[in-house]
Amino acid sequence: MLRYLLAFIVVIIVVSVPSSAQAHRPIFAYEQPTSLEDPVEIIDPEVSWAIYSKLQTDEADYYRFEVPPDSSDFFAQIIIPKREEFFNFDPSFALIGANLSDDGPVPFEMPSEWGILLAPASDVQETFFEPFTQTSYLMRQEINRKLKEGIYYLVVYHTDNREGKYTLTVGEREVWEWRDLFRFPLIWMKVRMWYDPIQTVAIIVLVPVMIGGIIVLTTRRNRQ
Repeated sequence: MLRYLLAFIVVIIVVSVPSSAQAHRPIFAYEQPTSLEDPVEIIDPEVSWAIYSKLQTDEADYYRFEVPPDSSDFFAQIIIPKREEFFNFDPSFALIGANLSDDGPVPFEMPSEWGILLAPASDVQETFFEPFTQTSYLMRQEINRKLKEGIYYLVVYHTDNREGKYTLTVGEREVWEWRDLFRFPLIWMKVRMWYDPIQTVAIIVLVPVMIGGIIVLTTRRNRQ
Protein backbone atom coordinates (compact mmCIF):
# COMPACT_ATOMS: atom_id res chain seq x y z
CA MET A 1 0.00 0.00 0.00
CA LEU A 2 2.84 2.39 0.81
CA ARG A 3 4.39 2.08 -2.65
CA TYR A 4 1.09 3.08 -4.30
CA LEU A 5 0.79 6.11 -2.06
CA LEU A 6 4.34 7.19 -2.86
CA ALA A 7 3.73 6.73 -6.57
CA PHE A 8 0.58 8.84 -6.37
CA ILE A 9 2.45 11.64 -4.57
CA VAL A 10 5.20 11.62 -7.22
CA VAL A 11 2.62 11.91 -10.00
CA ILE A 12 0.93 14.85 -8.28
CA ILE A 13 4.25 16.69 -7.89
CA VAL A 14 5.25 16.11 -11.52
CA VAL A 15 1.90 17.27 -12.83
CA SER A 16 1.95 20.29 -10.53
CA VAL A 17 5.27 21.73 -11.76
CA PRO A 18 4.29 24.96 -13.54
CA SER A 19 4.98 25.32 -17.24
CA SER A 20 5.19 28.54 -19.22
CA ALA A 21 1.44 28.32 -19.90
CA GLN A 22 0.37 27.96 -16.28
CA ALA A 23 2.85 30.05 -14.30
CA HIS A 24 0.52 32.81 -13.14
CA ARG A 25 0.60 33.36 -9.38
CA PRO A 26 -3.02 33.30 -8.13
CA ILE A 27 -4.98 35.96 -6.26
CA PHE A 28 -8.50 34.99 -5.17
CA ALA A 29 -10.24 38.34 -5.18
CA TYR A 30 -13.77 36.91 -5.16
CA GLU A 31 -13.32 36.38 -1.42
CA GLN A 32 -13.52 40.12 -0.68
CA PRO A 33 -15.46 43.16 -1.91
CA THR A 34 -13.39 45.98 -3.35
CA SER A 35 -13.66 49.75 -3.71
CA LEU A 36 -11.43 52.69 -4.54
CA GLU A 37 -10.74 53.05 -0.80
CA ASP A 38 -10.22 49.31 -0.24
CA PRO A 39 -8.76 47.74 -3.41
CA VAL A 40 -7.00 44.43 -3.97
CA GLU A 41 -3.25 45.06 -3.85
CA ILE A 42 -1.03 43.79 -6.67
CA ILE A 43 2.43 43.70 -5.10
CA ASP A 44 4.53 43.72 -8.29
CA PRO A 45 2.74 44.43 -11.63
CA GLU A 46 5.61 42.92 -13.63
CA VAL A 47 5.14 39.49 -12.01
CA SER A 48 2.61 37.24 -13.75
CA TRP A 49 -0.60 37.20 -11.68
CA ALA A 50 -3.99 35.55 -12.26
CA ILE A 51 -6.74 37.26 -10.27
CA TYR A 52 -9.90 35.14 -9.93
CA SER A 53 -13.03 37.13 -9.19
CA LYS A 54 -16.74 37.56 -9.76
CA LEU A 55 -18.21 40.88 -10.81
CA GLN A 56 -21.39 41.68 -8.93
CA THR A 57 -24.34 43.63 -10.32
CA ASP A 58 -23.97 47.44 -10.06
CA GLU A 59 -20.40 47.14 -8.77
CA ALA A 60 -16.84 47.68 -10.02
CA ASP A 61 -13.72 45.81 -8.87
CA TYR A 62 -10.59 47.83 -8.04
CA TYR A 63 -6.96 46.61 -8.16
CA ARG A 64 -4.15 48.88 -7.02
CA PHE A 65 -0.48 48.68 -8.00
CA GLU A 66 2.61 50.89 -8.05
CA VAL A 67 4.96 51.31 -10.99
CA PRO A 68 8.64 51.79 -10.02
CA PRO A 69 11.01 54.15 -11.88
CA ASP A 70 12.68 51.36 -13.87
CA SER A 71 9.50 49.51 -14.84
CA SER A 72 9.15 47.71 -18.17
CA ASP A 73 5.99 47.51 -20.28
CA PHE A 74 2.73 46.89 -18.42
CA PHE A 75 0.38 44.11 -19.49
CA ALA A 76 -3.12 43.15 -18.34
CA GLN A 77 -5.90 41.09 -19.90
CA ILE A 78 -9.40 39.84 -19.09
CA ILE A 79 -10.25 36.18 -19.68
CA ILE A 80 -13.64 34.56 -19.08
CA PRO A 81 -14.42 30.94 -18.08
CA LYS A 82 -15.37 29.04 -21.21
CA ARG A 83 -18.70 27.88 -19.89
CA GLU A 84 -22.07 28.36 -21.55
CA GLU A 85 -23.40 30.62 -18.81
CA PHE A 86 -20.59 33.14 -19.43
CA PHE A 87 -20.39 33.08 -23.25
CA ASN A 88 -22.18 36.44 -23.48
CA PHE A 89 -20.52 37.95 -20.41
CA ASP A 90 -18.21 40.69 -21.68
CA PRO A 91 -16.96 42.96 -18.87
CA SER A 92 -14.88 46.06 -19.53
CA PHE A 93 -11.77 47.16 -17.72
CA ALA A 94 -9.79 50.36 -17.51
CA LEU A 95 -6.53 51.70 -16.16
CA ILE A 96 -6.70 54.90 -14.09
CA GLY A 97 -3.89 57.04 -12.72
CA ALA A 98 -2.52 60.56 -12.38
CA ASN A 99 -0.15 60.10 -15.33
CA LEU A 100 -2.85 59.22 -17.85
CA SER A 101 -4.90 61.45 -20.15
CA ASP A 102 -8.69 61.46 -20.17
CA ASP A 103 -10.08 58.70 -22.40
CA GLY A 104 -13.77 59.24 -21.80
CA PRO A 105 -16.50 59.00 -19.13
CA VAL A 106 -16.89 55.82 -17.08
CA PRO A 107 -19.64 54.48 -14.76
CA PHE A 108 -17.45 54.06 -11.68
CA GLU A 109 -15.76 56.12 -8.99
CA MET A 110 -12.35 57.67 -9.66
CA PRO A 111 -10.42 60.80 -8.53
CA SER A 112 -11.47 63.79 -10.63
CA GLU A 113 -7.87 64.83 -11.38
CA TRP A 114 -6.86 61.38 -12.69
CA GLY A 115 -6.81 60.21 -16.28
CA ILE A 116 -8.04 56.93 -17.70
CA LEU A 117 -7.08 54.39 -20.37
CA LEU A 118 -9.91 52.16 -21.57
CA ALA A 119 -9.02 48.65 -22.75
CA PRO A 120 -9.99 48.45 -26.43
CA ALA A 121 -12.81 46.05 -27.30
CA SER A 122 -11.83 42.88 -29.11
CA ASP A 123 -13.89 40.78 -31.53
CA VAL A 124 -11.40 37.90 -31.39
CA GLN A 125 -12.69 34.84 -29.53
CA GLU A 126 -9.47 32.91 -28.87
CA THR A 127 -9.49 30.11 -26.31
CA PHE A 128 -6.83 29.60 -23.64
CA PHE A 129 -6.48 26.19 -21.96
CA GLU A 130 -4.81 26.04 -18.54
CA PRO A 131 -3.41 22.49 -18.20
CA PHE A 132 -2.74 22.43 -14.44
CA THR A 133 -6.35 23.07 -13.43
CA GLN A 134 -7.86 21.69 -16.66
CA THR A 135 -9.84 24.87 -17.25
CA SER A 136 -10.57 26.77 -20.48
CA TYR A 137 -11.06 30.50 -21.00
CA LEU A 138 -12.22 32.96 -23.64
CA MET A 139 -9.66 35.73 -24.13
CA ARG A 140 -11.07 39.26 -24.06
CA GLN A 141 -9.53 42.74 -24.24
CA GLU A 142 -6.04 43.68 -23.06
CA ILE A 143 -3.81 46.65 -22.20
CA ASN A 144 -0.15 46.58 -23.17
CA ARG A 145 1.88 49.77 -22.83
CA LYS A 146 4.73 51.53 -21.04
CA LEU A 147 3.72 53.34 -17.83
CA LYS A 148 5.40 56.16 -15.97
CA GLU A 149 6.31 55.86 -12.30
CA GLY A 150 3.31 56.22 -10.00
CA ILE A 151 0.23 54.63 -8.46
CA TYR A 152 -2.42 53.12 -10.72
CA TYR A 153 -5.68 51.19 -10.46
CA LEU A 154 -7.21 48.59 -12.73
CA VAL A 155 -11.00 48.72 -12.65
CA VAL A 156 -13.24 45.92 -13.93
CA TYR A 157 -16.88 46.79 -14.60
CA HIS A 158 -19.80 46.02 -16.91
CA THR A 159 -21.56 48.76 -18.86
CA ASP A 160 -24.91 46.92 -18.52
CA ASN A 161 -24.38 46.11 -14.82
CA ARG A 162 -24.30 42.36 -15.42
CA GLU A 163 -22.57 39.88 -13.11
CA GLY A 164 -20.24 37.03 -13.95
CA LYS A 165 -16.88 35.39 -13.31
CA TYR A 166 -13.62 36.59 -14.84
CA THR A 167 -9.86 36.26 -14.45
CA LEU A 168 -7.70 39.35 -14.66
CA THR A 169 -4.16 38.47 -15.71
CA VAL A 170 -1.44 41.01 -14.95
CA GLY A 171 2.29 40.99 -15.75
CA GLU A 172 4.43 38.59 -17.76
CA ARG A 173 7.44 37.73 -15.58
CA GLU A 174 7.15 34.22 -14.14
CA VAL A 175 8.29 33.89 -10.52
CA TRP A 176 8.01 30.55 -8.71
CA GLU A 177 9.89 28.91 -5.84
CA TRP A 178 10.23 25.23 -4.90
CA ARG A 179 8.07 25.73 -1.81
CA ASP A 180 5.19 26.76 -4.08
CA LEU A 181 4.85 23.09 -5.03
CA PHE A 182 3.31 22.39 -1.64
CA ARG A 183 0.62 25.02 -2.30
CA PHE A 184 -0.53 23.52 -5.59
CA PRO A 185 -3.18 21.14 -4.18
CA LEU A 186 -4.89 24.07 -2.42
CA ILE A 187 -4.51 26.31 -5.50
CA TRP A 188 -6.00 23.59 -7.70
CA MET A 189 -8.92 23.18 -5.32
CA LYS A 190 -9.69 26.92 -5.10
CA VAL A 191 -9.42 27.53 -8.84
CA ARG A 192 -11.55 24.52 -9.69
CA MET A 193 -14.22 25.41 -7.10
CA TRP A 194 -14.33 28.93 -8.54
CA TYR A 195 -14.51 27.61 -12.11
CA ASP A 196 -17.07 24.79 -11.67
CA PRO A 197 -17.86 23.62 -8.11
CA ILE A 198 -20.17 20.75 -9.11
CA GLN A 199 -17.67 19.22 -11.53
CA THR A 200 -14.86 19.70 -9.00
CA VAL A 201 -16.72 17.86 -6.24
CA ALA A 202 -17.38 15.02 -8.68
CA ILE A 203 -13.67 14.81 -9.50
CA ILE A 204 -12.69 14.81 -5.81
CA VAL A 205 -15.13 11.99 -5.10
CA LEU A 206 -14.49 9.84 -8.17
CA VAL A 207 -10.69 10.02 -8.42
CA PRO A 208 -10.01 8.38 -4.98
CA VAL A 209 -12.63 5.72 -5.79
CA MET A 210 -10.91 4.97 -9.11
CA ILE A 211 -7.46 4.87 -7.48
CA GLY A 212 -8.79 2.59 -4.74
CA GLY A 213 -10.31 0.28 -7.36
CA ILE A 214 -7.01 0.09 -9.25
CA ILE A 215 -5.14 -0.72 -6.03
CA VAL A 216 -7.62 -3.46 -5.12
CA LEU A 217 -7.48 -5.05 -8.58
CA THR A 218 -3.68 -4.90 -8.66
CA THR A 219 -3.41 -6.42 -5.17
CA ARG A 220 -5.73 -9.31 -6.13
CA ARG A 221 -3.72 -10.04 -9.26
CA ASN A 222 -0.47 -10.09 -7.32
CA ARG A 223 -1.94 -12.63 -4.87
CA GLN A 224 -3.03 -15.00 -7.64
